[in-house]
Amino acid sequence: MRPVMSAPLPNKSLLGIFGVPILLSALILFGLLSALIGQGGVWFWLSWIALIVPIGVILWFVARPAKSHPKA
Repeated sequence: MRPVMSAPLPNKSLLGIFGVPILLSALILFGLLSALIGQGGVWFWLSWIALIVPIGVILWFVARPAKSHPKA
């Protein structure tokens, strides 16, 4: 029995794969900490912005049409 051969994956670095998720998680952590520790004023707005950006990214990826891959 022959093994099934799949298309080779593109060669991406570790930062190329996990860069955006790490950035979003750092932004969420900043937003949560600034909401807990900050004393009103600018911290209030920074925490809201930091927590809304990841939601906007998720909604953008959900709303865009899926890419169609040609079959070989």
